[in-house]
Amino acid sequence: MENNYLKIRLASVFGEKTSVWVASLTLAFLMLFAHLSTYAQVCNPALAMTITTFDASDSVTANAKIKVSGIQNSASRIGLSVGNSYSGPAFGASPTYASLVGGIVDSTLQTPATAPGRQYTLRVYNFDGSCFTDSTFYLPYVNYNYTPQFVDIETTITRSPSGDVPMGDTVTVTVAVINRGSLTATGVTFEVAYAAGLTYFSNVPSIGTYSDATKIWNIGSIAPGPGGTVSLTMRYIVTTRGIKEITAETLTLDQLDLDSGPKPTIQDANIEDDEGQICITTHRDWCPGDEYTFTLASGIYTDVVWQRSTDNGATWSTITGTNTFADVTGSGLVIKQMGDYKYYKDSSALSCGFEGCCPIKVIPGLPPILTTPTNQVICFGAPAPVIESANTQAGYTSTTNDTYGIQDELPPFLSDQGSFRYQWWNNNGPSNPTLDSLTGEDTLRLNTLPTAPGIYHYRLVSEQNGHISCRDTTEVTFTINELPIPVASSNSPVCAEDTIFLQAYNSEPSNPINPILPLTWSWLGPDGWTSADSVDRRLLATEAMEGNYVVRAAYTANTLECASTDTVFVTINPLPDRPNAIDTAYCQFIAAKRLSALLSSPVIDHNGDSLRWWHGPVLPTSVDLPDTTSLIGHNVGPFANTAIVGQDLWFVAQVDANNCQSHLDTVRIDIWDQPDMPTVQDVAWCQDYPSAPLTAVHSPGNYALIWYGLDKTDLPGDSTVTYPAPPTGVVGTFTYWVSQYDSTHNCQSDTIDFDVIIHDTPVQPNAADPVYCLNQTATPFDHTILQAPNDYLTWYWLTDSLARPATPPTPSTAVAGATWGYVTQTKMYLSPINDTLRCESPREPFLVTVNPLPVATVIPVSAICLGTLTQNNGMLVLNRFRDNDTAAWNLGNTYNPTASTGPADLAGNHLVNPIPSHGILVSNLPNPSGPSDNYTVRVTNEFGCIIDVTEPLIAKDCTCPGGYCEPATVTKTK
Repeated sequence: MENNYLKIRLASVFGEKTSVWVASLTLAFLMLFAHLSTYAQVCNPALAMTITTFDASDSVTANAKIKVSGIQNSASRIGLSVGNSYSGPAFGASPTYASLVGGIVDSTLQTPATAPGRQYTLRVYNFDGSCFTDSTFYLPYVNYNYTPQFVDIETTITRSPSGDVPMGDTVTVTVAVINRGSLTATGVTFEVAYAAGLTYFSNVPSIGTYSDATKIWNIGSIAPGPGGTVSLTMRYIVTTRGIKEITAETLTLDQLDLDSGPKPTIQDANIEDDEGQICITTHRDWCPGDEYTFTLASGIYTDVVWQRSTDNGATWSTITGTNTFADVTGSGLVIKQMGDYKYYKDSSALSCGFEGCCPIKVIPGLPPILTTPTNQVICFGAPAPVIESANTQAGYTSTTNDTYGIQDELPPFLSDQGSFRYQWWNNNGPSNPTLDSLTGEDTLRLNTLPTAPGIYHYRLVSEQNGHISCRDTTEVTFTINELPIPVASSNSPVCAEDTIFLQAYNSEPSNPINPILPLTWSWLGPDGWTSADSVDRRLLATEAMEGNYVVRAAYTANTLECASTDTVFVTINPLPDRPNAIDTAYCQFIAAKRLSALLSSPVIDHNGDSLRWWHGPVLPTSVDLPDTTSLIGHNVGPFANTAIVGQDLWFVAQVDANNCQSHLDTVRIDIWDQPDMPTVQDVAWCQDYPSAPLTAVHSPGNYALIWYGLDKTDLPGDSTVTYPAPPTGVVGTFTYWVSQYDSTHNCQSDTIDFDVIIHDTPVQPNAADPVYCLNQTATPFDHTILQAPNDYLTWYWLTDSLARPATPPTPSTAVAGATWGYVTQTKMYLSPINDTLRCESPREPFLVTVNPLPVATVIPVSAICLGTLTQNNGMLVLNRFRDNDTAAWNLGNTYNPTASTGPADLAGNHLVNPIPSHGILVSNLPNPSGPSDNYTVRVTNEFGCIIDVTEPLIAKDCTCPGGYCEPATVTKTK
């Protein structure tokens, strides 16, 4: 029910004396096939017409009338016949609508004799006869004898507010029903329906009940007359924009309503007085590009006139054809701009049957209003800038409703407004040559920016959610200039007084889209030095020029300067000190020696580690290469030329680890006649023997010696008369060097060497220490201790020396005690002066020990007698023995070294160790069978010296013990 449609409306009017039934039938048709040309064809859509009947003045006068109106073309022809189908004149015989007076088709009709009346069919031919439209109706029966009893239901619908209702507001609709007949209407129900876009809120019926689910208002009875009017008040919430229609129509009725019929009836194709309808319009919001199509529900647009108002309905202008604001088409009105729009369909702009034919208001929408972001330019590597737009759309103001003729004040945003979505897009920039959307970039801020140099175009599009033509777009350019990358270099390290060379170049390749423009260069260095060239130099470097040299490369593109720097540290190394060149003199024809240049002393700055030499006599220039290089020290330089007597010049400079060269020093070389070498003689000494200072004989006159010891390169040597006595601890031949020099010219001879021979001194012999017992027979000393075959021994015994005796001496053992002696070993050499050199070893001491003999004595004790019986308890008792002496005894006159096998074997050796303190060696000797038995006792002292003592054990005679007889008596006792 978005748009109104036209229907036939039938009305009855009663006069005071006569009953005049007036039926107004309005048919709304649109001609879709006007090109048809056959008379027998029904027009589609049907031709519009309105038929009105007028009652006769009385029952006998034939002056009832039929009038037609609402004909859209005055050239149309009109025909009439009796019955429910047309049988009247053809197109050519029918009069034109323009020829009818007041639209009266026939004014001579007789009043029908019976109810409900007489049927007629009226035909309207199209102006060109191509088609026709028939309408069948009744000329009603009129009872002139009594007042008719009938029911006539009429419906009206009103609303509040009466104008545009903004979305989200509430509208109140009142359906009023009156029975204008003479009978009470019973069984009355109404269908009250409403279009989508309205949300039911509440209902208040004056009678009966209403169900929103069925859309049925159950009224019941309606009394006739104004006093019986009933109403239903409905409240709806507007939820969509556009035109919403509310209709009310009789659904059931017990009685017959002559000019209306309950739904559905054959008359339902017409708009009857028991039907009501009303339009609720909610303004459309328009944004550029929007088009709204205003269509009619019937789809019939014949003689529809469209109008537009730009002053909120105060004045209206008719719309035809195609315009910038709206286009009239065969299927409606296409609205393209703001304004108020409506239509009518009749011969007059004032003849629209209802609400001004549902006007619709179109006001400005609320698209986003985006600010334009500032174009951004950065240099490569700089922090990303903020690229952001703002939406300044604030919505409707408090006076917007007044501006556009809306009753109530509008909120800033209606429910379908104020919600926007955003999307960033590539905008076909040189570095982003697409129109693709950027995933995830759906806010006012462009969050993810490129980092590579280039020119990027972006576009931000914002749309109102649900209304995409309410949109705005803005563009921005983001430029990333290439950043030059200077690379600085120098010839550092630089020696003082040399030239500093500086250069720089850009290592960053140029971007073809926004290339690096020609660069400007600037240097800033120590001591306030500046330069505007990429390549430059500084002469005569000083240490104040040492430090960081910063080069800056810059260019300006897209109004932004992009610059970068690089730093190179230049080291200024000081020059080493001038070397201490040693002037020297050489004797003519002496083999050339290397020149000497020593470290600077005292050190002013620092010394170097090598030398450069230039041969004179001309001073070298800075570009002259050295003739040779050398280490620093004595005799390290080039060889002097000693062939010509006179003076030769060399120039020398120190070079340090930094390859810095000092100032030159001059070496002056005087060439004098070379003296002869001094006279020397080889000498020899025995190892570890004292030596004497070394001597040499120089030439007569003003000459002196220079000693070099064992190393002739040990400059400058020792000018003493003699050289310290050489050491003799190591056997070998040692070469010593000596030269002489002329003290007048300081001209030195060649060195001459002589040998100092240190002969091997034999090692001392390994002599044994002999040990004897007193009076023991001694043997000669051992001559086999000689260490080398050709050496000889010297014995020092009793006398001071027995040089090379024929046989070794024999020591004496006649006296107990110890006597020291010595022995040496001697080797003989031929000395350098052809005499004999004897090298005697250190003395080897030896000790001759004569140990004393034991002094013990042996006392034999004979056995005792017990009566006349011998007890076999003879003893050997040792006297004057030492505690550490040992003793052994055996039977016999000599000591038997064989050990005894048992007590019965007295001939064997019986060892007694230790000797008991009482000295009894044995106490069970048998009484000799003869006069005596000899026993031998061997006593050994702690030195191993022995004595053998043989003593007789006297036999004991027990016949008369003690040598006397004891008187005795014998008495018989039993």
